Amino acid sequence: MTFKTFTAVIALSVGAALTLPSFAAEPAPAATEKPGKPAGAESKQKTMGRYSGWEGRERDLGLVMNMVVKTMNDNDAYQHEVNDALVKHHLTSMQFSKNKGLVSEAVQHEVDTEMPMLKRVAKMIEKSGDKELALKAVFDQTTCHWQLVLDTETAPGMRRYRSPFGHVLEQTTRLSQHDITEKWIHDNWTTPRFMAYAKILGVDLDVSPWQDDGIITVKLRNYTPAPKQTSAVTN
Repeated sequence: MTFKTFTAVIALSVGAALTLPSFAAEPAPAATEKPGKPAGAESKQKTMGRYSGWEGRERDLGLVMNMVVKTMNDNDAYQHEVNDALVKHHLTSMQFSKNKGLVSEAVQHEVDTEMPMLKRVAKMIEKSGDKELALKAVFDQTTCHWQLVLDTETAPGMRRYRSPFGHVLEQTTRLSQHDITEKWIHDNWTTPRFMAYAKILGVDLDVSPWQDDGIITVKLRNYTPAPKQTSAVTN
């Protein structure tokens, strides 16, 4: 699919979503008053129909889709992806830390920033015994991961994804903006952070060593599903 075609498809999809008719049913007949119901209280009305979920926020959706289309159409120097700016920000921060000899301090600062969320989830794990909550907190329910990593494979006790840095790093290395490598990032940034998260969460994680295809697998060690699942709430 060409990017012009992609743009047209997105535009048509958004237009269709925003113009789907919404139908409200006739008010339901008033229910028989039940004992204890406040005098004069109105019966709850039922509605039916099709809704996009963006009613009242059409401009927000338009701005988001405009950003996505403009980013995907930016392919003169190289094909940009929707996480491009976030990837570059991470690369620049890591390069600065490396240049100044502050990598360990930068990792610890990252962990300290996430500490309130990590401690909250740690209490939930301790209470429920559900160690899967650790992976949900780090990968599934935080924009810190899924705005950076566009696709993550999920299975009980395991998360797998491709390192998001290689595509941009190939370009910035060529321009001498960065000299770090994906392996360096994995060994000095990614893995130490996951290990620090695990310690606070009270779980043991195994992070796969770096491999050339960029696939990273994170597993709960000796994982046994908990009898009851509890959802983690993160920022």
